[in-house]
Amino acid sequence: MSFSRQSLESSPHSAIPAEAVPPLAGSLDTEVRIRRSSVFLSEAFLDSSAARVRAEIPKEYQTKFDELRGGILAFCKEFGIPSEALSNIKTFGSALSAQSPHISLSRMNDASLLFRSLEHLIAYHELWKNPEELQDALLEAEQLYDLSRQYHAQVELLQNAGILIEDGHSAFTGIDGQKYFVPPMESIAQRLYERRETLRTKQEQKFTRLLLVPFGMSLDVLISIFRKFLRDYQKEHPDFYLDISDPLHVWEGLEEADSGEEPRMVYSPNSFDPKNHQGKTKYQMLIEQEQDATFAPGWRVLLLQAPHDNTPGFRRIPKKGEGVTEEEGIPRFDLEAEQYPSDYLSLFLYAKNDPTSSYHGESGMTLEDWMSAFMVHLEETGQPLDSCFNGSSSDMKEGIPDFVGSFLPLSAQIPFAYWNDHWKQADFNRSAPHIRDNVHGTRSVVVV
Repeated sequence: MSFSRQSLESSPHSAIPAEAVPPLAGSLDTEVRIRRSSVFLSEAFLDSSAARVRAEIPKEYQTKFDELRGGILAFCKEFGIPSEALSNIKTFGSALSAQSPHISLSRMNDASLLFRSLEHLIAYHELWKNPEELQDALLEAEQLYDLSRQYHAQVELLQNAGILIEDGHSAFTGIDGQKYFVPPMESIAQRLYERRETLRTKQEQKFTRLLLVPFGMSLDVLISIFRKFLRDYQKEHPDFYLDISDPLHVWEGLEEADSGEEPRMVYSPNSFDPKNHQGKTKYQMLIEQEQDATFAPGWRVLLLQAPHDNTPGFRRIPKKGEGVTEEEGIPRFDLEAEQYPSDYLSLFLYAKNDPTSSYHGESGMTLEDWMSAFMVHLEETGQPLDSCFNGSSSDMKEGIPDFVGSFLPLSAQIPFAYWNDHWKQADFNRSAPHIRDNVHGTRSVVVV
């Protein structure tokens, strides 16, 4: 390939969506549950319809309905949250975000428990039996993942970068025209808690760095925002060497790759065979998220590996012969550079069905993931992510990540990105999946 120039004091969200609540035995089917919890919840706070919603609930729980509803309304009155914000869980989260500097974490948690309990009562016609679980989830997430610090720092970064610009800086507009709200921290904590047994090994292997990825955003829009982010960062940090006139080189084949009637980019491929890749377009991924009632629609919530010495940022990709093993839990050897991209993908696919594999639960990165990771890494360390060369292509210091979580079938290529120290710019390019050299590697992610 050519290298020529070509805190715990407040929480912005406290409402947990119904889809984050695991189904209970004997509960309504998912479709009915979601419809009841979204439509009836909004009506529960209207004086004209509250009595009808109350009548739908078994008589033995109607007093509890009054108690929960009254508590939420009193909370809103105390902190000036308008009744319109109670139309659904997302608008309530946005209103809490706007008031977060004035509400303590404990009060936010109290509101979360009230809202979630009412939501559960309306959806299942029974009391929520484990309101303490959320507190346990938040406590464990703090201990294992330093969740509050990471979450708030990344939400602020997404706001400042211009990604979260809708509904009080809590949502972005997706490629499909829909608004996608940043997942509440409590939802992420709950998800981590529900998957704690599955994630234990990955946590021991230092997959502890959170990454919030606005996956549903148009790739072209995200690239434009990323280019602006680089220029803005340089203005605030003059010693960050950057080619202001051309801070980002983008291979033309990536332009509009995820849009149009026949998008060229697919995600989560099972092979790099152009005729049998089994990948999905971004539109298909978003529809699938909606059908599955995912806890974070429009987003990828990921865990990446921390550096071996637990310094800030994300782990680099080691050159061949420089990888080391994480000895905790199931020992895991670093994925070194100089392998075929198709071999990395095969490794992840094989490990998916083998819980004893060191790489079980891992999958490939995407360009969207990398842009988010680069911004976080630069903010935390002051250094660009994947700065692979010491001034020239012959002096490699770490690997370049091939994004095996995506594929361009028409050209039979996979995207990659790195920081070009020589040209002082980021480079978004492509390579063939069945060719290897001493430069290319990959970085894996764990999907929360």
